[in-house]
Amino acid sequence: MPKCKTTGNPVKPFHMRADEFLEHYRRGERNFRGVNLRGIYLRDVRLQDVDLNCADLRGASLMSVDFSGANLHRADLSGAFLIHSNLSFANLTQANLTKAFLILANLHQSCLTEANLSHTNLTKANLSEVVGLAEAILDQTILTGALLPPRSPQASHRLLRFKATVLSLTGKLYRMAKPKLSEDRLSNISGTVGETSIGGDSTCLTETYQINRILLD
Repeated sequence: MPKCKTTGNPVKPFHMRADEFLEHYRRGERNFRGVNLRGIYLRDVRLQDVDLNCADLRGASLMSVDFSGANLHRADLSGAFLIHSNLSFANLTQANLTKAFLILANLHQSCLTEANLSHTNLTKANLSEVVGLAEAILDQTILTGALLPPRSPQASHRLLRFKATVLSLTGKLYRMAKPKLSEDRLSNISGTVGETSIGGDSTCLTETYQINRILLD
C-alpha cells in the first residue's frame, strides 16, 4: 500500500486484529489512522465517528457495520463487502472502493469527492444528497435501483465522459453511434455507467462505448 499523507504529514501504518480494534474502540479510542485491517471480518458493529484515514481495509467483510460520521479519507476499501452498511455522513474523499460491494448501503450525505468507484456495486444504495459524486471515478459502476441525488435548479452541471464495457439501459435505447446526446436528453437519465435506469424494458450493450452524461454535484 502506498504511503498515505493527510494534512501534509505521513500516516504510519500499523496492524491490529479485529478483537483488538473493537476493544480499543469500546474504550473510547477513535483515532485509527493508517491501521491495517486487511481482510477483517466485522458484522452488525457500531463504529460511528471512527477515524480510519488511510486505513487498509482491502477485502474486509463489513456487512451491516455502522460507519456513520466516520472519516475514511483515502482509506483502501477495494474489494470490501459493505453490504447494508451505514456510511451516512462519512468522509470517503479519495477512498478506494474499487470492486467493493455496497449493495443496499446507506451513503446519505456522504462525501465521495475523488473516490474511486470503478467496478463498484451500488445496487439499491442510498446516494441521496451525497457530495462530490461528479468528481468521483465511475467506471463500469453498477447503480441498479440506487437512490441518486435529486436534480436541483441551483446545482452545478458537469459533463463527464465514462467508458463502459457493459451498459444496461432501461427503456429507450439511445444510439451510441451519435457523436453525443443532447444535454436535455442526458439530464433525464437517472443512472450512470454500469446499469442505468430510465424506465421501461432493459437493453444490454456489450461493446465498449464512450458516453456523455450529466452528473450533479
